[in-house]
Amino acid sequence: MIAAHDPRKVLEAHGLWTKKHFGQNFLIDPTVPPRIAAVGGAGPDDVIFEIGPGVGTLTHALAERAGRVVALEYDFELVPVCRKELADAGNVEVCCGNVLDVDWDAEAERAGRPLVIYGNVPYHLSTDIVTGLLDAPGAWRRACFLLQREFAVRAAAAPGDKQCSALSAAVALQCHATIAFELGAADFHPAPKVDSAVLVLER
Repeated sequence: MIAAHDPRKVLEAHGLWTKKHFGQNFLIDPTVPPRIAAVGGAGPDDVIFEIGPGVGTLTHALAERAGRVVALEYDFELVPVCRKELADAGNVEVCCGNVLDVDWDAEAERAGRPLVIYGNVPYHLSTDIVTGLLDAPGAWRRACFLLQREFAVRAAAAPGDKQCSALSAAVALQCHATIAFELGAADFHPAPKVDSAVLVLER
């Protein structure tokens, strides 16, 4: 199996490349996925729902922490690759689909408990994904997203901050938002034109 922390080699081995129109930016720093998994707070009794596993870089770290991981990938070409990379993990289910079509309440019911949600989220979908979760407050207990830094700052802004917005007000009504840490463009392949941050939402 190809090392989980090197998506460039995984893509090359399968004759694939990143798709800009999907907003794909893969983590290439091997120290980052375990940090994201840790700050998300999932434990062995949790069911994790991961948005956009790609080639399974973060999924490996999540599988080591949780009882079960459901990973939803939009790019159908990456689904079999992700399944192959995670073949040794007995607690991961990789599915193909659009996160905007997810019924969060139904997923929580299927899991038998509120979900812990993770994702290296396409930046252009950040607002839709977060507001979708806010519309299903009973379906999850924590969410941990790798996002564009500007979006994360707005989502976590306190009342009175200059970054405060309708988004931060909606978030504050339902959960506590914190920025766990920030990442630079060099941590990704291909390198995005913006900085990124890990946003944690806790109900």
